[in-house]
Amino acid sequence: MGIADLKRNLTGQLENLYQKTQALLNAPAPYWQKLSNAQRVYCFALVSLFFYNDHPFVTVCLTVTALLIEFWPLFTRMWHSLAGKAVILLFYAIIANFSLADSASIVNDVTGVSSTHFNYTHNFTLLLELPIWAVVISAIVLLVMQLIIPFYLLLLLGLKLLGLVGLKWQFKNAYPGMTATVRLVLSALVLVHLLMLFGDGKALEQKLGDMKLNLNIAQDETKTISHQQPAGAVAAAEEVPLPSSADKEHDYSMLLQRYQHWVRASVAFFAYNFEADSKSRCEKPETAHSVELNDYELLLLTPDKQQAFGYRFSVIPCKSAVFPLTASPPMSIK
Repeated sequence: MGIADLKRNLTGQLENLYQKTQALLNAPAPYWQKLSNAQRVYCFALVSLFFYNDHPFVTVCLTVTALLIEFWPLFTRMWHSLAGKAVILLFYAIIANFSLADSASIVNDVTGVSSTHFNYTHNFTLLLELPIWAVVISAIVLLVMQLIIPFYLLLLLGLKLLGLVGLKWQFKNAYPGMTATVRLVLSALVLVHLLMLFGDGKALEQKLGDMKLNLNIAQDETKTISHQQPAGAVAAAEEVPLPSSADKEHDYSMLLQRYQHWVRASVAFFAYNFEADSKSRCEKPETAHSVELNDYELLLLTPDKQQAFGYRFSVIPCKSAVFPLTASPPMSIK
C-alpha cells in the first residue's frame, strides 16, 4: 500500500467519523423542535439542578417562568368567561384585603399609633406589600395546582367510567407524560422553597424588633473577648466557619428579615419626609416633624440613627396658645 492509498484511507475514515459526529449532534434536533417554549424552559430548569446547591434561585425562577408560560392560555380562557372573571376578581380582592390589613399593621409597628393618622403612609406601604402578596400567593396557587392535577386526572377517569364528562384542559404538547412528571417534581421543589421562605414569619417579626439590640450585644462581646484573649486566639476563632450560614432555612430567614426591615425603614422615611408636618401649632423641636393625633396629643418624628428604622416616634402633650405649659396636663392625657 502506497502513501497515496494510505492518505486516501485516512481521509475516508476522518470523513466517516465527521459524519457520525454530525449525526450524533443533530440527533436531538428533531426532539428539541417538537418542544414548546414552556417545555424548553423546563429543560433549562433541569440543567440548572446541577448547580442547585449554589444557585437554587435560578431553578426556582426558571420553573415559575415555565409555569406562567404554560398556564397563561388557561388564565386568558377563564378571563373571557363570566364565571372565570368573577373567580379571578374575587381571588385578587382577597389578596388586596390581606395586603391592606398587613400594611396597616406595619404602619402601626413603625409609628406606634393607629394607621388612621397616616393615610398616605398607609397607601405607600400597601404599594410595597401588594405586589409581594400577589406574586407569592399566585405562585403558591399555581404550584398547588400541579399537586392537584394527578388527583383530578383520576377523577376524570372515574367520571369517564360512569359515562360523565368533566372539565378538561389539555396541553397540546409533545411528550405529555414526561412533561407532567418534570412539572410535578419542579413544582414541589419550588413549593418547598416558598414554605421555607414564609414558614416562620411570626418568629421573624419578634426577632426584627431585637435585631439592633442583639447586634450591639454581639459587638460588645466581641470587644470583651478581644481584650481578654490573645490576638492569635481571636484570629483562630474568626477563621472557624459558622454552621448556620450553610443552612438554607437560615438564609431564607435572613432574606425575609432584611426585606421586612427595608419595608419598615422605607415607611419611616416616607412618614417623616412626606406626611408629617414640619410646622405645627404645638411646640416642638426644630428638627422634628409632627402629626397631631388630637387636640391634646402630638406625635413627634425625629431623625435618630440609634433607632432600628432611623427615626424616633414619641407622643407628647400639645403645648400651644390654647393649652400653655401648666403644672398638670389636661385630664385626657393623664
